[in-house]
Amino acid sequence: MLLDRQRVRFWQRWIFLFMAILMAGFLIFGYSGVIGSCSRNQQTQRAGNPYNDQVNKALAALKASPNDATALSAAAQAYQTRGFSEPDGSVVQQQDLQQALTYFEHYLKLPDKALGAGAKATRLAVLANDVTAIYSKLNLPGKMAATYRRLTLLDPKNPDYLAQYGAYLQQAGNPDTALLVFEQYLQRFPTSPNVADIKTTIVSLKAQILAQHTPQAQPSPTPKPSPTASK
Repeated sequence: MLLDRQRVRFWQRWIFLFMAILMAGFLIFGYSGVIGSCSRNQQTQRAGNPYNDQVNKALAALKASPNDATALSAAAQAYQTRGFSEPDGSVVQQQDLQQALTYFEHYLKLPDKALGAGAKATRLAVLANDVTAIYSKLNLPGKMAATYRRLTLLDPKNPDYLAQYGAYLQQAGNPDTALLVFEQYLQRFPTSPNVADIKTTIVSLKAQILAQHTPQAQPSPTPKPSPTASK
């Protein structure tokens, strides 16, 4: 009997080892197969896109000069253009637009000397035109708010940037900070033609914030009839 048990245990070990190897192989090759399938699907979705050549040429130029301002800008613009041409909400569109943002951010971090004369104006144009366009396409109001905050810091005398900053904070579900921004707007631009609209927005935000911080009244319990009421 002891010998039989030893044999059973011996074979159990080999069976468990064999099953473990099979499972590991499935996880490795099966997962790789899924990744490969997704990659092939993405390549199929991009096949025939008229902007593929533009992206490839921009990448080739960027590979030759990784920190060149013109090459970085061209790569960002190429990915942005191709991304905007792809179906809204598709994986390939999101990938292209995220890649465009990566190159735009690298471009914006270049020193003023690399961007040439009017570096500040160049940064403002990229943020206000390209970066906001991408975040708008991706429907990311929080990122839009952060971008307009950057624009406000770069150009604090522009009332439109500050107003947009507050509006996107409100849209992103951050009414407290939006209220502070709009109140700051009234202090800094009291003669702006948008003051009336800003004041109306402030009233609405205060009501929203008050409602959020006011505890909801619990409904009064329905009184039960007295045992003698039915007699």
